[in-house]
Amino acid sequence: MTTDSANVDVWSARAADREVDTADTLHRMVPHLSAVGITRLGDITGLDRVGIPVFQAICPRSRDTISVYSGKGVTADAARVSAVMEATERFCATQDRAPARVASVAELRREDPAGFLRPEDHLLPLRPGIDDDTPLHWLRGTDLGIGAQVLVPQQAVTHGADGYGTACYRITSTNGLAAGNTHDEAVLHGLCEVIERDDWTFADAIGNQLPKLRARRRRRASDDGGAGDGGVDDCGVTGPGATYRQLRIDTLPPIAAELAGRFSAAGIGLTMHVISRAGSLTTVLATSVNDGWEGSGRYIGLGTSPDPLLAVTRSLTELAQSRAGDISATREDLTAADEHDAQPWDRHIRRTTGTVGDQPWDRTGAEEMISFDSLADESAAAERRPPGHWVRQIVGQLGSHGMRRVIVVDLSVDGLPAKVVRVIVPGLESWAAHRSRIGHRLLTAWNAAVEDGE
Repeated sequence: MTTDSANVDVWSARAADREVDTADTLHRMVPHLSAVGITRLGDITGLDRVGIPVFQAICPRSRDTISVYSGKGVTADAARVSAVMEATERFCATQDRAPARVASVAELRREDPAGFLRPEDHLLPLRPGIDDDTPLHWLRGTDLGIGAQVLVPQQAVTHGADGYGTACYRITSTNGLAAGNTHDEAVLHGLCEVIERDDWTFADAIGNQLPKLRARRRRRASDDGGAGDGGVDDCGVTGPGATYRQLRIDTLPPIAAELAGRFSAAGIGLTMHVISRAGSLTTVLATSVNDGWEGSGRYIGLGTSPDPLLAVTRSLTELAQSRAGDISATREDLTAADEHDAQPWDRHIRRTTGTVGDQPWDRTGAEEMISFDSLADESAAAERRPPGHWVRQIVGQLGSHGMRRVIVVDLSVDGLPAKVVRVIVPGLESWAAHRSRIGHRLLTAWNAAVEDGE
């Protein structure tokens, strides 16, 4: 199956988060592949039967925890660019950097209580034994909410590299790490990622973990002779705690419908859910299930964008990437299904068994079905808005929801045409990615959902 060129043209013209088109981006980056450690770009599309383009950038001497980076796209060039930019952002994040400051939290608090990000305000698992008197390395970033400089723990910004002094966290993360052709483009991509992880966390915790917990309690009550029915039919979201809606695939516009059709043509079950909570971004989760094959039984893809069409297409291309990447067996951080001693934060890329048992929450169907046309689409306005417009709008919306700090640290490396940033928004949840700490917002929502269900 080939992608209709007219559909691709419409899709490309709508790119609300791009300032440079795919062809120009690839042209700019190709001369710098060796500089970021890329020795080969491999096409792994044919490893799977879906046919959506997936490429890998191979970086044998990477300082990261992995050396193979995957990219996906509606076209082969888009997938190449995706893989190259993924490798580029990781390359920039793993470079040694001189700290802007070495100081303890106590020192910084005495100087300017609002001039730094406290380690505990970033939802990574904290390292035991670190206190306010421990000297830490800090990098300088910009708080977009107030336009002021702010110090950020270096370990919260870099990734893989160990030149950040005393560790205040047990892990480093790539959440909010993003590359773009321009600074605004990179910041928008980073904002999309941290909000995507927040939406995913709420959908998983409130729409999956909580209903399954209730189902297990009913089973125990039934086994003990209680009144419970022992069923598991509420593994999906129901009632006031619902945090996602099922998207009707038969309502998708042509380019998205064509991508979705590749899964059905290959005999692969597909469901899609809109898991956005609020604001001008749409987050879509696509899920496929293959019972009984040797790979993982279930795969997901996520997409977040100011444009719902881009959110939908990215969820589908990322789903294809998840499948092809697993089949290629090149990820060094993939956790086997029977590897029970893996740390919680490593399990977001854990393989499932070949057969899916209890219905996964994102395969049961949601309480509400919606059509694509019902999604708000501000980016469909006649005048195409640049990434900077969306950055300002998103920062304002985050502030109106109580998240007034939106911190950006520039990690760009001189000589590279790409810009790389780390975006950190204290208050946004990331449990679905890290399986570690939860924040106040998720705890409050969980408690409210528990009360609603009792």
